Amino acid sequence: MKKRKSIVLLALILLGTTIFPNLSFASSNSDYIYEQELSINDNFDNANSKIQERSIPSWISKKAIKAAIKPSNQRKVVNLVGRYVGGDMAVKVGKYYDKIAEALEPLLKWAEIPAQAVDDSIYRTLYNFGVSSAEARSIGHAVKTIIDLVI
Repeated sequence: MKKRKSIVLLALILLGTTIFPNLSFASSNSDYIYEQELSINDNFDNANSKIQERSIPSWISKKAIKAAIKPSNQRKVVNLVGRYVGGDMAVKVGKYYDKIAEALEPLLKWAEIPAQAVDDSIYRTLYNFGVSSAEARSIGHAVKTIIDLVI
C-alpha cells in the first residue's frame, strides 16, 4: 500500500512539473501576490503604506535556492543532478559548485525571480570564469532543472 502511494505521489509530482514547469518561479504577471499593510500606530506617517508585495512561488523558489547553495547540501545537489540529468553533468556541477553558489546568492535579494534568471546567472558567472559557452549553458540548465524538481 505504501509503495503504491509513493508511486502515485511521484507520478503526480512529475506530471505537475511537466504540465506547469514555470509555476515554481514567479512570473511578472503572477496571480499569487498578497499584500501586507502596516498599521502599527496611527501617529506613524506611512501607516497605510504597503510593506512588500511578495509572490508565493518566488518565496518557495528562494527557499530552494538557499537550500541549494548551502555547502552542506553540495553532495545532495550533485547527486540529484546525477540522477535526473546525468553523471557527466554531475561531475561538472561538483567541479564548479562554488561558482554556482556564488552566482545564485545575488538572486536571493530580488523581489521576484524570473524562471530564466537561475540559468542566466549561472551561465554568466561560469562563462566569465572561463568555462566554454556550451558547457556553462548546460550546467545552468541542469541546476535550474534540479531546483524546479525540488520545488
